[in-house]
Amino acid sequence: MSDVDWARVFDRSFTEQSRSTRQRVWREVYGQDYAEHAEPYSYVSRSELEEFAEHLQIGQSGAFVDLGCGRGGPGLVVALRTGARLIGLDISEVALADAEQAAQKFGLTERVEFRRGGFAATGLTDRCVHAVMSVDALTFALDKQQALTEMARILAPGGRLVFTSWDYKRTPDNRPPQVQDHRPLLERAGFQVLGYKETTDWRHRWQATSHGMITRRAELVEELGEERAVAMIAELQRQLDNQLPLVTRRILAIATRQ
Repeated sequence: MSDVDWARVFDRSFTEQSRSTRQRVWREVYGQDYAEHAEPYSYVSRSELEEFAEHLQIGQSGAFVDLGCGRGGPGLVVALRTGARLIGLDISEVALADAEQAAQKFGLTERVEFRRGGFAATGLTDRCVHAVMSVDALTFALDKQQALTEMARILAPGGRLVFTSWDYKRTPDNRPPQVQDHRPLLERAGFQVLGYKETTDWRHRWQATSHGMITRRAELVEELGEERAVAMIAELQRQLDNQLPLVTRRILAIATRQ
């Protein structure tokens, strides 16, 4: 999958996605654990964002990176709860523009910066931040070892990395190379793994949110138009049929830079 222009893929995805229908479905599935204020593009929950804020161990004098920040919501929630300065990085210009608007809504523009950057090259200097977070984005890194090594490079010694992603039995046809366990990669990058756990109800939430979107064809057509709605439904079904069976678990990892 190295020849895929992922920036273009995500620009289109953020442009064409159905926000209102998606939010209704996610609220139904997640209930009180839906991360309402974050308006997540990912599967992150309210309780997981609380864990991010806790385990990053960063205060008002610190700075952290949200790598693969998307539209910015999860990182902004963590910034609001910790008081820390946020640098959000993403490869999608569409997502970054939305993130800038979200920062204004949160009232955090003075201590938040969003800019283009990816897993292979963040564009940041060595040891420049106290913590790094990433929500459901590492799965799209072409080289996960390189990505984790880059995270270690920008982290000050003793800094924390907290991320969610997926462990795969084998790589699906439509994804960059996946791994069965991220812990060996973390250790090789210079991290000490402090926690590595399967996230709550991840498989049910994946299935239920996908089915919820698929069954709302009429709403999606009204919101996106026939062509886009049909394409979205087909992609969701393909993920359920071809990708979900290959996933071992969705994980939340906590590590410290040695």
